[in-house]
Amino acid sequence: MSNQPKGVPVSKRALFQRVKRKLAKRSIVFHETRGGSASRWYADLGPYYAVDDRDHICLSHVNLEEFARELVVLKPWEKLVE
Repeated sequence: MSNQPKGVPVSKRALFQRVKRKLAKRSIVFHETRGGSASRWYADLGPYYAVDDRDHICLSHVNLEEFARELVVLKPWEKLVE
C-alpha cells in the first residue's frame, strides 16, 4: 500500500490559479496570505482570502481544496498535492 493520494494530482499553485481565474469573472481578487502562519495577517485572514471590487474582504480563512470543489474548479477525480 502506498500513501499516494488517489486521483489526478493538482499542485497548490495550479489550483490557486484556477480559483483566481474563476473569481476574476465575478470581479473578485483571490490572494494567498504572505508571512506564513506566524504573521498577524495570517491570524486575521487565514491562508487565503478574497477582496471584491470595492477593496472589501469578502472571504477569509479559505480552505483551498474545499473552496475549489465548491467552485467546481477541482474535479472529483483530482486531488490537491502539497
